[in-house]
Amino acid sequence: MRRRQLLLTGAATLLAACHGARTIRPLATRSAPPTDHELLVLPLQRFAFEARAAVSDGQEGGSGQLHWQQSPGHVHLRFSAGLANRGFELRGTPHGAELIESSGHTERADDIDQLLRQAWDVQVPLQALGYWLRGAREPEQFGSLALDEEGRPRQLQQHGWTVDYLRWQAASDLAPSLPTKLYAQRERQWVRLAIRNWDLSAAD
Repeated sequence: MRRRQLLLTGAATLLAACHGARTIRPLATRSAPPTDHELLVLPLQRFAFEARAAVSDGQEGGSGQLHWQQSPGHVHLRFSAGLANRGFELRGTPHGAELIESSGHTERADDIDQLLRQAWDVQVPLQALGYWLRGAREPEQFGSLALDEEGRPRQLQQHGWTVDYLRWQAASDLAPSLPTKLYAQRERQWVRLAIRNWDLSAAD
């Protein structure tokens, strides 16, 4: 059975990206100093959230509920695709990664991106995605940003992916502004997330 059958097959229409007129500041490369927003969110090393996720490899795709939990050196994803109970858990540590399918089948690898490709058929770099989710570029890697009028990323480009930020959670005394809707695309592959319940006190 192909890995893509972990997903609910069919065209995913969830979270259609908006492409209307935008006010965007010129792109800044990663060699430039971090933006004010990046300085606020890069120190956030422990976080979790629930999201509605949709993915496509350009031919097939699906959607489901995603739980993401991250702390230094550790990441834990739990994806449930609903009707057929097709999903997975993916755990990454400094010692390697483990993919547990809903059937109970388990696979291990040194490269967590390899296991995510098996689960989703999408070649998104998971470590970089952990930064993009906060509205920041992966440090020490070339990337560019287009900023909105409030200094937050409107669009991020890195590792061949383009990430459009469509909605933000307002900043508070306890947390900076964080994305709640984003669309990442590379050629025909794409990932769409509608994030809710940001938790910045997540434990390991």
